[in-house]
Amino acid sequence: MADSPDKPRGIVRDIVPAGICRIAFPHLKTRNDGGQFPSHKFEVHALWPKDDKATIDLLHAKALEAARQTWPGIAAKDLVVGLRDGDEKANLDGFPGSVFVCAKSSKPVAVYGPAREVLTADDVGGGDYCRVCLSAGSYKRNLEPMVAKDLITAGRKVVTEKGADGKVSYFLPAVTFYLNAVQLVRLGEGFGGGAADPGVFPAEEGTAFG
Repeated sequence: MADSPDKPRGIVRDIVPAGICRIAFPHLKTRNDGGQFPSHKFEVHALWPKDDKATIDLLHAKALEAARQTWPGIAAKDLVVGLRDGDEKANLDGFPGSVFVCAKSSKPVAVYGPAREVLTADDVGGGDYCRVCLSAGSYKRNLEPMVAKDLITAGRKVVTEKGADGKVSYFLPAVTFYLNAVQLVRLGEGFGGGAADPGVFPAEEGTAFG
């Protein structure tokens, strides 16, 4: 059976980019079990500016290192890396002009403050500035046979594997990123806008709450 992102074959641990990222859609207190794309994992989207070349180069290098534990000699151009272009999510605050990873964990991760003091998951929100500790893990990204044949025709590298039953599986060599820990560097304005001016509401007569 082909691997999934939950079962990496090659792994490089404790990757801490020097670049500070912004956090979006944090699920640090509870797993992402709802919404349109539930992963059933603890996760964050970590966003770096596109001009943070050092971070981008580091993530690609570590991804290739993990992949070569599984597929020795694989070229970077033949690898699918879970570092995505934020312009693909132009409708989401903070994503345009960035690159991002969606880093996940099957267990709760540690959260630290600027002086490495222990914090809780409640202390980190969307829009905050953070550092993340990641692992890069290789896996087989499964393909349907017709999709695989189209990719081969287009010149993409597709790996085939024959099972004991003689059935041929197709996959792309891929690397995803796993979340180990988060360090909150400083608070940021929440994505989606700040607090509204209370003057936009009419004042009701009577006793105020509180």
